[in-house]
Parts: sequence; C-alpha cells; structure tokens
Amino acid sequence: MRIAIHDYAGFSFPLELSRELSTRDHSVLHLYTQASGGPKASFNGQSNPNLQFVNINIDGVEKDNFLKRWSQEQRYGILAVKELTHWSPDVIISANTPLIAQKRIIRWADKHLVPSVFWLQDLLSVAAKTIFSHINHAFGRIAYAYLSRIERESLSMANHVVSITDDFNPYLNRWHIDPAKVTLIPNWGPIERIPVLPKKNLFSDHYGLDEKFVVLYSGTLGKKQDIQLIADTATQLSD
Repeated sequence: MRIAIHDYAGFSFPLELSRELSTRDHSVLHLYTQASGGPKASFNGQSNPNLQFVNINIDGVEKDNFLKRWSQEQRYGILAVKELTHWSPDVIISANTPLIAQKRIIRWADKHLVPSVFWLQDLLSVAAKTIFSHINHAFGRIAYAYLSRIERESLSMANHVVSITDDFNPYLNRWHIDPAKVTLIPNWGPIERIPVLPKKNLFSDHYGLDEKFVVLYSGTLGKKQDIQLIADTATQLSD
C-alpha cells in the first residue's frame, strides 16, 4: 500500500509510525516542513527504500503576524496537495496541520476518492479562541466561529479520525462527528531515543536541583499550550 503520512510539525512520533509502516513492506511518503519551527525529528540516516521524506519548503512561518501566517499556511496547503497529487497515495494520514492547509488536504483526498485519516492532536479553533480572546473577546469569538467551521468540515469529510484524548469528545459530539469513525490512540514518545542520564549534571548543579524532586516538562510549548497546568501539577506534588 502507498501511505502518505503528513505531519506539518515534523515531530518524532509520526516519523516513528512512518518508519514502522515502511518495514511492513508499505511504500511511505512522509511530508513535513522545517519552516513550522519548534523541535524536529531526525530525518538523517534513512536507508529504507520504502520510505521517502519530503520537506515542503516555505519561508519560516511568522507566527505573530497573523495575516502573513494565514497566507503562508494557504500556500503550504497548495504545495502539500501538489506533492500528494504527484505521489498518488492509497491513503493519507494528516496531523499537526494548520486548519487552512488541513482542509485543503482532506478535500483533495475526498475529491480523488483517497481515504483520509484526520489525526487530531489539537482543537486548533479552541486554542485560537483562547489566544485571540487575550487581545479582544469579540475577536476571539470571531476567530472561533471561522476556524471551528473549517475544523468541523474537515473532521466530517475525513474517512476516519484518530483522537489523542477523550477530552476532545464533547466537541466532536457537538459537531456531530460520527463516534463510529473516531478511534482513541494517545500519543507516544520515542523512548529508545531518550536515554536515562545522571540526575547530577551541569544544569542541575547550577540551579541547585541535585537533591530535589523535579517536575520536568520536555514537550513543545506554544501559544496554545497552558503552562499553568505544569505549575499546578508541581504544586500538587510539592509535599
């Protein structure tokens, strides 16, 4: 089978999925972009002929310039569809993608009768509402109304939805997404690539953490993540 796995963010765990599927005699196209910022998986040292990487090259995304970012994400969706058209997959799995681009990808799949899986990592319309509401409450409501319609349409159009948490269920139910086409699969970490190192090191020594119980968050933090959850967790474990 020809499987396209599209991960705009370029994270490690979707790449692990691509590598695993390629060892099972599937031909896998892994699409991502270095322009999205944040930590990236290592795409070096690939020797499996069943696995092909494509970095969709756009200018570095200007995340604080919302108009330019919208234009860049539109262009990204066009380039992603161009790659899919050229490669002609049997199925598409798409994750961590701006809604404008995600809708374009899912719509392309629907038009060409290619089964699609919306790998739901974040409710981006809800995140946008929170971010924009800090600027202006009315702006936040407008952003949510616009983006939630795109998100809902894309989820409805996809043949299947993989959700990373059942916390998304109230929204999926409100948007009338068929529960029969939703599968819960929590994310995983590339454990074999994260070796256990000594607790005492230059960092812990500098900050006086050698003998302390530490709550450490090692994931990505963007505007849509709530850092207060980490602080609250640390407080609850303080005794």
